[in-house]
Amino acid sequence: GSAGGPAGRSLSRSATSMQALVSSAYMAAADLPRIATAHRRLLAARIALHLAGGDDVLRLDRHEDFAAAMRPRKVDGGGATPVELGVLHEQLRDVMLAMRTIDHAHRRAWALIGADIDHGRRRRARTPSAVTAEGFEIVDGVLRIPLSDTGGDAAAAQLSEEGFALRLLTALVTHRVVLDRRSAATIRSWANSHSARWNWHVDDRRAALDALWSGSGVAAALAELDDVEILTSLMPEWAPLRGRAQRNPYHRYALDRHAWHAVEQLGRLVAEQPWAAVTLQRVTDREGLLLATLLHDVGKPVGEPHDKTGVQPARILAVRMGASRATVEFVARLTRWHLLLADTARRRDIADPVVVSDVAQTVGDRELLAALHLLAEADGRATGPSAWNPWIAGMVGQLVARVDAVLEGGAATAMSCGPAMTLAEVERRADEERLDTQDVRRHVAQMPDRYVEAVGVDDIMRHAAMVAIVKQDRGSAIVRPATSKAASTDGDGRQSHISNHAWALPHPDRLDVVGFDRPQLFATLVDTISRQKGDIVAADLFSTDDGVTVATVYACAPLDADPEWWTRLSNLVECGEVSPCRRGPTRHGPGDSPSGDPQVEVWRRDDSQIVEVVVTAPDRQGLLARLVQTLEESAGELLTVRATSDGQTAVDTFTLVLPRHGRSSRDDLDAATLDAADVPVMSDQAHHDTQAKPPPGHDEVAALRLALVAAASSSDLIG
Repeated sequence: GSAGGPAGRSLSRSATSMQALVSSAYMAAADLPRIATAHRRLLAARIALHLAGGDDVLRLDRHEDFAAAMRPRKVDGGGATPVELGVLHEQLRDVMLAMRTIDHAHRRAWALIGADIDHGRRRRARTPSAVTAEGFEIVDGVLRIPLSDTGGDAAAAQLSEEGFALRLLTALVTHRVVLDRRSAATIRSWANSHSARWNWHVDDRRAALDALWSGSGVAAALAELDDVEILTSLMPEWAPLRGRAQRNPYHRYALDRHAWHAVEQLGRLVAEQPWAAVTLQRVTDREGLLLATLLHDVGKPVGEPHDKTGVQPARILAVRMGASRATVEFVARLTRWHLLLADTARRRDIADPVVVSDVAQTVGDRELLAALHLLAEADGRATGPSAWNPWIAGMVGQLVARVDAVLEGGAATAMSCGPAMTLAEVERRADEERLDTQDVRRHVAQMPDRYVEAVGVDDIMRHAAMVAIVKQDRGSAIVRPATSKAASTDGDGRQSHISNHAWALPHPDRLDVVGFDRPQLFATLVDTISRQKGDIVAADLFSTDDGVTVATVYACAPLDADPEWWTRLSNLVECGEVSPCRRGPTRHGPGDSPSGDPQVEVWRRDDSQIVEVVVTAPDRQGLLARLVQTLEESAGELLTVRATSDGQTAVDTFTLVLPRHGRSSRDDLDAATLDAADVPVMSDQAHHDTQAKPPPGHDEVAALRLALVAAASSSDLIG
């Protein structure tokens, strides 16, 4: 706005009020230009959001429109051009850093205002309440350099010491305070106008690293160092991470702040969680684990996949931080594989011995496994509840237990409670509950071998009872919510019930579905959940020798679901009120569908009919149901489903058994599905190409890939 408009009047009022804060000694005069600049930037961002046709919320789907509105308009009125990704990130970073400037000034001022309210007299008359071991003063809950006693020259000498930055970090974490406004301005001015010699190769390094293990207060202390530009002075390579938007709905923090919170979560984990403290005892290079937790995402500004692109930047930063050669390599390994456990638990069958053996071979030793487990938990907690919840934590824990057994010299199916012990416990429970032990034994015997590895004792008992009811009534499927009464452990170690009310975190609930096998049974179930606006995240399917299917399904209710949502869903499935899967409208209107070509990767195990299929495609309602329908129509027995999405792109993984003499030609597949594909089969990816034909000699795997690409490409999805 112009100087005389609403924007100009707003800035004028803000300048007056800020000057009053300076006069009252609640704010430093040196902060006024920075705050005014930040204010103007945020005001421009707000105007850009409204010009882009929305409210004040800068959502992921509005980033490009916001960036386009922020650009200077062309004088000649020329058409708009797409915003480059680098420019978009710069604009988002500038907004993020402007918000931080306001936040830091706000926190420092209110610390002093609160002290005046508590003490009822002017702050200037009070003496320091404490002097830290690092030589700083604490006055009214803020930390300051003792400038008043030492004078300017002595202050400059103190700021020029190599260990000043690390001593300041240690003091901020230890005492959980903010910087004094004048000290902050002095440090920032020094960092900008001098060649600061602060580094990690000093005696204060060990104390600073120990402070980072403290847990609470670490993220706030690192934020203080960032505000006065100490972090980029200590680590120039850190600059690309500052205020960088993640552009991912899983993440609630910018890239650098996520790293700070990950370090804080690591410290809290080992201090508060007994399992984490025990796991840490197996990590000899704890410094390497700490540094990797801070540096695990440094590859994101370089490009994806960041677990690969981040290895070399992590090495460089670890060297700058004074790590030994062995620690540098440990940091590099942790950075390379920091996604391994969580991705495997979300997307693959962790009860599959082949999957467990693959992870064990990749990890190689128990120390790295323990460190990866702690890093995965800290990373997930710092990301947000959409990326980490008790269900995912439990899946990762099960995977780690299985992999650890292999690394210790056992089999891929070995765990602390293996199949033999599970069966013995099942029989004991059956005796206690006065159930027919022979019926329970018969139920387990009719299940595939992986069943006992994939489910627990309570699950087996519940499934046996459900199977007995289905066989006795010869009726439709029955559904039982498996988590409505079973308590689970939340992220803080307390017992809590997993729920999906509108006010709850998006934790998946579990349904057990048992019924006689029939065409498209599971596809119909997925379709039912999709039509009720729910989301499936995982499923395991087991078929008995006499034609009964047992499915364990993990799904999230919609955010606005009422407490009866699961009951209605169960009734729909049990009463058979949902028709078999059919094609229907999508949630996106014409021209509004997510862009991008689907990719389908298929791995076939040697000398086996088992294949693993990964479909990566623009996410939309009904996509998973359409893919499941295609698999059940075109392939053999579906074993597992793992579904993940970041809101824009879905990654759905399936494990299935192809028939020994399955359909392998184009004519044997759904003609309408294949005709809609218009894609060739090229390597492990499929790309759109008009009237393309599959290569000669393609087998059932190639035909399956083609059908799935067609299903994912279709704008005519279920739901």
